[in-house]
Amino acid sequence: MKYIKMKMSNFFSEDEFLKIQSILPRWEFSKEYSDEEIDIFDEEIERMEQLKGFESEDGRFLGDMINKFRNNPKYA
Repeated sequence: MKYIKMKMSNFFSEDEFLKIQSILPRWEFSKEYSDEEIDIFDEEIERMEQLKGFESEDGRFLGDMINKFRNNPKYA
């Protein structure tokens, strides 16, 4: 199985990621993650969006970041 290494910087600007990191602190902007770890991030950010509520400022922000993340050809 081929492992792909990706960084959060492949998907988000530093400012966007700092806001994500304030909600999900275990993730790092420039660390390389395997495709499996990136899938875990995807699940965590979606779960946090649901916990924050879709109508809250954080929930809307996370929803926008999920769309940006999932629509990136590096993740698809």
